[in-house]
Amino acid sequence: MDNTSAIVTSPHLETFETKIDKIFRDINNWFKTNELVLHYNEIHFLQFNVKNSRDYDLKLNYQGNYIKSSSNTKFWDLIIDDYRGRLI
Repeated sequence: MDNTSAIVTSPHLETFETKIDKIFRDINNWFKTNELVLHYNEIHFLQFNVKNSRDYDLKLNYQGNYIKSSSNTKFWDLIIDDYRGRLI
């Protein structure tokens, strides 16, 4: 399976961390059930903030697997960057 995406929103860092942990747990369980492997070294995330909000220095990991931050990603044929979700 390629190009799995998840969108997580939260106004508070603590709630975000709880949500992202649940999403990784659910995705990991689904992959295991379907005899697939989640390659953590290929996962990355983009952080979007609303104007005038605090920019957190997120360090995401799940079960000791570090998730890399990125400033842009390609989704289908769109390139999305972390500057207010601008499409390139």
